[in-house]
Amino acid sequence: TEEYASRVGWGHSSIGDAVKFATMCRVKRLELFHHDPMHTDTQLEKLIEDYRKNHKTDFPVDMCAEGNVFYL
Repeated sequence: TEEYASRVGWGHSSIGDAVKFATMCRVKRLELFHHDPMHTDTQLEKLIEDYRKNHKTDFPVDMCAEGNVFYL
């Protein structure tokens, strides 16, 4: 994304790169985290929805949120 280009070197991955890696690892679900803390919930929801509209995955891709619990 345009935003990612301005943050290269911060040690983070783009959503696309994270999905590519998750695909290679054959994950069953991807929960994205460690995003820009200045983003609002609405901005994060739009970011992931825009990604989903333009990319198909074989697994769910979501944003983590405080209080989420995952049982492995």
